[in-house]
Parts: sequence; structure tokens; C-alpha cells
Amino acid sequence: MLDIENSIITLAAMGCQQSIAKQTIKQKADYIFALKGTHSGMQDELEAWWHKSQREGFDENNMDEHIEMNAGHGRIETRTCQQLLINKDWLAKPYRCQACGVLFRLHRKFMINQRVQIR
Repeated sequence: MLDIENSIITLAAMGCQQSIAKQTIKQKADYIFALKGTHSGMQDELEAWWHKSQREGFDENNMDEHIEMNAGHGRIETRTCQQLLINKDWLAKPYRCQACGVLFRLHRKFMINQRVQIR
């Protein structure tokens, strides 16, 4: 078994499993899992939580945001990272993961030759 205590583990969507999350926490580490179409139920549930929270109004107790802007090489790039606390009791039972606590949303927007692209 790997010694991962006090580490941050990052995994792509394929590794996003509750058993992996539980083992990571058991070994006193944190993790970041990417959700994509392969976990559409969980992704839909978390997107619904995001929209509900947004409709009811974000505040400093449940949401934080960091924006960074850079210019160079003929483009202007804006990167936004938002984090939202998750109320696990609101999620449907199959998607309640003891380990889930925070939802991150990343946006990347850049302008090249007066044309905007968002990723």
C-alpha cells in the first residue's frame, strides 16, 4: 500500500469510485476527482445542487471564487475557479458519498484576435 498521508490525490473520471475515496480518507489524504459523462448520474446531481445554490444565492459561507487574468502572446486569458460546499443530505441516496464535501467548477476563457473562446 502506498504511503499517501497528508497528500492530495488527483484522479481522472475513470478512477472516481467511492471505494477509492474511502480508502484515500482512511489513509489520511485528500483527493480531487474529475466527473465526466461516465458518471452522468452523479454529475447531474451535483449540477442540480450547483444551480439550486445559485438560485438561492451564493454567500461567503458556502461559495468562494478565484479569478486570474493574464495577457501575452496575442491573447487575453481569464481562468476562474469556484468552489461550493455540498449539502450531502440534499443529494439523492445513491450519490451520497461520505467523502464528498466540496464541488469545484473551472472555467477558462480566452480572447485571440477579438474572438472569445470558452473551455
